[in-house]
Amino acid sequence: MENSVLRELTWDPEAGRLLFKDVRYLLIRLETLAAIYRGMLTLGASPAEVLYQAGHAGGVKSGTHYRQVLGLSAEEAVRFMAQMGGQIGWGSMRVAALDLGRRELILEVTGSPFAEALGPSAEPVCHLIRGIFGGVAVGVLGWAVEAREESCVSMGAQKCVFVIRSKGG
Repeated sequence: MENSVLRELTWDPEAGRLLFKDVRYLLIRLETLAAIYRGMLTLGASPAEVLYQAGHAGGVKSGTHYRQVLGLSAEEAVRFMAQMGGQIGWGSMRVAALDLGRRELILEVTGSPFAEALGPSAEPVCHLIRGIFGGVAVGVLGWAVEAREESCVSMGAQKCVFVIRSKGG
């Protein structure tokens, strides 16, 4: 399978930037991510809320940007974001369900880098992915959402499962 994101990624050596369709990305080690997460805990911050909000902001912007730039329908944009997530190393993502009538999105992820970096946990740890797809639902689908990670590899599950539903229906 071809990785279209890597094929179309550009590097600006003068500015030290990696770009995909004029959006800047950066590579970061999993250990760095784990240290950020654990540092938030040490400082008394909620990694769940901080990372959700950070992901949400990126999900809204990326989802709407790629929908517009690529001329995608709302459903195509959601699926594009999942495909792209896998191509940039966020795990193998699959849209298990997207029911526009019920206003529900279910995303399954195997190989989550967050679960890998953080290891065993009593609670879900993939808050950034949850936030991104919560943001995609807001920006692309126009939903005010509740986003939950219902199962997580860090808790012993086979895959991470995210359920994003419109608030109030």
